[in-house]
Amino acid sequence: MLLKPFSVNSGQTYKEFLLQNYFCRIPDKGLKKINLKGINKIGSANNEGFHEFAEADILQRSVEDYDLNTVLVASEEKPALTDLMKARFVNMQQNGKLSFSNTGSAFSIELLDIIFLDELKSGELIKSLEIIKDSMIFAEKGNIFESFAKCLESYEKYLENPSDHKLFSDTKEELESGLETYEANPFAHFLLGLIYHRPTSFFDPEKSVEAFLKSKKFSEEIEDHYLKALSDFMISWLFYLKRDFDAAVDYLQKSADEEFLGIPETYYNLSKFYAAKNDADKAVAYLDEAVARFDFFYALKADLDDDFKEIKSELQTYFEKLRKEEREKVSAMLSELGVSVKAHEMESKAENSIPVPESTDD
Repeated sequence: MLLKPFSVNSGQTYKEFLLQNYFCRIPDKGLKKINLKGINKIGSANNEGFHEFAEADILQRSVEDYDLNTVLVASEEKPALTDLMKARFVNMQQNGKLSFSNTGSAFSIELLDIIFLDELKSGELIKSLEIIKDSMIFAEKGNIFESFAKCLESYEKYLENPSDHKLFSDTKEELESGLETYEANPFAHFLLGLIYHRPTSFFDPEKSVEAFLKSKKFSEEIEDHYLKALSDFMISWLFYLKRDFDAAVDYLQKSADEEFLGIPETYYNLSKFYAAKNDADKAVAYLDEAVARFDFFYALKADLDDDFKEIKSELQTYFEKLRKEEREKVSAMLSELGVSVKAHEMESKAENSIPVPESTDD
């Protein structure tokens, strides 16, 4: 799976973008992207006065819907590429848990809630959650932690059925009530930031920023660098939505400094934000870091991203550099994909495309 990222240059409002794009976690079946009928059902349930989308209104985001740069992928390789990405997405979910590190370029902003809840169960965050639990029990606020744990369960149920607006509303109310009694829970603030980020009647990017800033503050107090990095990541994204690219870069650089390898999308977004600033040198440098360190698919993601139109010629030069570096790998990769190419055709194919390998991140 590889989806066209949201861009402030797309001409589409961010809430409209989110309203068109939902993933649902189905027990024992993994992630499923919601179809048009489901999109309209969810939008109507969560927003008064919602106007249903027609098929023509929906922005197509799948990589197969676009003509990719032929320097990266030749037209005859595209079917194999699509199969490879789909297989990789299935493999990514095999253990039933998603993380920011194993998602790589398949990350999309509408997946954030699902991944965050998965990481709370088994990732970097679980130890800090136990620290918060112990602190609340020590402060004789154990009942507030139990209330928060209930909010997590309710929110997860909502993500399985995002048309249940009452469940969503009740979760928000209970979460805010708990924070009035015990404010120092960074996870509760982070969850509240996610709630204000959802495309519902509660959608409020400014309140979302406030919640993530508090999450960051209390994460620092318990020295949870990972949650602080996630908070900075989301703060950065929300400043990007306001076209405050300098603040977006500043917060995202702090996220990278806190969590060097755990959130690959940090490096892609740094590239994206610098591209939006028309700083081609830094945009290409961070894109190259994302490609080399984490996932070759980030090159394709940039090709789909409207923000990189600002540096089109520099991006083309970078793609050509990648082509030259990868030329010797073409024959082996096409063979692995089951594509038979005659020896005398190989040189020509190598001149015009780069095969897309699996991520090196296990």
